[in-house]
Amino acid sequence: MLINQEVLKRVAKNSRLNLSESEIGEFTPQLRDVLEFFEKLKKVPQAEVSIHPVSIENVYREDLVENSLHRDEALKNVKYQNNGRIRGPRTI
Repeated sequence: MLINQEVLKRVAKNSRLNLSESEIGEFTPQLRDVLEFFEKLKKVPQAEVSIHPVSIENVYREDLVENSLHRDEALKNVKYQNNGRIRGPRTI
């Protein structure tokens, strides 16, 4: 892709950057160099890389149905309650 000052002005406008003419002159070759480097990176052969030395897999446990607390037992230490429910602080 050809990077010139017009392209940089368009990118700056889309990015809502107010670049001066001197900044546009300074950044145009820098942007061109960055994009050329990305083109070089596209040519690098890619290999399968794993960042984990051990394979990762999901471990699921079986759901077990257990008895839960009765409502009165669950609410016995609750300071503020209303009709069998915990009453929290008022929010606005």
